Amino acid sequence: MKNDIEKLAEKATEMQRKVYELVASGTKDDLLMSSAILMKTAIELYTVILPDEAIESMLTNEIVNSIPAIREKMEGSLKPTVH
Repeated sequence: MKNDIEKLAEKATEMQRKVYELVASGTKDDLLMSSAILMKTAIELYTVILPDEAIESMLTNEIVNSIPAIREKMEGSLKPTVH
């Protein structure tokens, strides 16, 4: 039987797959716009459950520090159309 963390991981993976399907075939501008919308939505949702300081800390520490690993993971996975 799956524990709660495994269930959440599966749900997150499925959600990411759906998002990638929606944005993968667009242009570079489409990908930038989609990314901005998702980032704005994430921050809006964080404001419902976290204080400003926690959001700022997450953005400046955890997220910024994870960019190189995320870039390596994503390399070649989405190929936006460049016009």
